[in-house]
Amino acid sequence: MTNNELIDVLKNKKDEEFITIIRHFKNRIKQIEKKEKLDAIDKKFKEKGMQCPNCKSYWCVKNVFKNNKQKYLCKDCKSSFDALRNHFLH
Repeated sequence: MTNNELIDVLKNKKDEEFITIIRHFKNRIKQIEKKEKLDAIDKKFKEKGMQCPNCKSYWCVKNVFKNNKQKYLCKDCKSSFDALRNHFLH
C-alpha cells in the first residue's frame, strides 16, 4: 500500500476509528523508539566489552569498588559481579 492509498483509507474512516488507528501508530512509534534507544545502549556497552556472566547482556554499569575490586551491576538481570572472576551475586 502506498502512502497516498493509506491517506485515502484514513480519510474515509469515522472519527472514532481514525483516533483508534492514530493511537495504535503512536504506540508503535514509542515501541520502535524504545528499541532503538536500547539497541544504542547495548552497542555502547558491547564496545566497552563488559558482559554479564549471568545473562550475557552488555548493559552493565560500574556499581561499587569493594575489596580493591570494581563491581559491576547488570541492568537487565540485576546481577552483581566483578570483572576479574566473573562472579555474580543475585
